[in-house]
Amino acid sequence: MTGKFDLRQNPFALLAIQPTASNQGIVDAFEDALAERRASESDLNSAGQTLLKPKTRLEAELTSLLDTPSGEAHAIFDRLRAGSDDLALRQLLPRLAPLSQLNLVTHLATNEAVTAELLISFVESLSEIEISAVLATLERTRKSAGFISPDPASTREALHSMYAQHASSVLAAYQRRQTAARDVTQCVKATLIQSDAGRIDALEILLRADCLVVQVDLSRIRDDIEKAAADLKTPFSSTAEQKL
Repeated sequence: MTGKFDLRQNPFALLAIQPTASNQGIVDAFEDALAERRASESDLNSAGQTLLKPKTRLEAELTSLLDTPSGEAHAIFDRLRAGSDDLALRQLLPRLAPLSQLNLVTHLATNEAVTAELLISFVESLSEIEISAVLATLERTRKSAGFISPDPASTREALHSMYAQHASSVLAAYQRRQTAARDVTQCVKATLIQSDAGRIDALEILLRADCLVVQVDLSRIRDDIEKAAADLKTPFSSTAEQKL
């Protein structure tokens, strides 16, 4: 089952550091966070280890506010930790670069209340992400941090995996399938009106995730029906055996 996406649990957020943090900066941040008891020692240690390894660091980078200026990113994380209201955070979305916008939209949808408006914002922000821009940002931040730049192919693969996971998380946030179907339909209509190839590609990612969610729901319903049928047969079978 797809879990919630929570920006507050991102390793950079837990340690209150930027993607430009060096190895020593990560170690120092871990000690500070531990002293301040921001999270459990296990969670903080896991965050530090994630950032110290280039491969696992990549996922943390992509699911952070990577393409947002450090001052603004810090302010957003402060708002998230303080439990800033949903409307105030939504008003920040147009100001954010695409990758950060996608991550914040996903956070809001899975932790607050998912709506058709957020689905539309999800598709719009996803369509505007340019892998070349993400690679350039990673190269710049990793150079400052003293890490080697990630392999472009691995970064593309990680991004596409993140897109699919984000889409699943957003759709799994719906409590009722009828509401999800209504909002997805509204999102489809809003996207098709734009006649934009990039947005249609992004919409396809969302729709693929929706199909998977529906399949899981149908499988659960089928299991419930089979169990109910088995329960109904059991008393009948016992009665028939007694008569024989």
